Amino acid sequence: MHNPYVEHINTAKNILRYIVGTKGISLKFTKLPSNILSRLSDFNYGNDINDRKSTSYYVFNIISCAISWYSKKKPTVTISTTEA
Repeated sequence: MHNPYVEHINTAKNILRYIVGTKGISLKFTKLPSNILSRLSDFNYGNDINDRKSTSYYVFNIISCAISWYSKKKPTVTISTTEA
């Protein structure tokens, strides 16, 4: 950098302060159980008493923390579980 701007110098100082201030922080990796990823899914048939529409959902967990989920009410009313 031949002619660094003041913003560049200030940014470089902030980066160095961050590195010095966080050098005691680290990630710890341990052996994880074999059942690290799990999925729960379900479908309820006409459970909403107001409109009798069904809802389906799923949840993906890593160990016991949810990482992804989905829930959707079906657009139509079904008459039987076969239709659902």
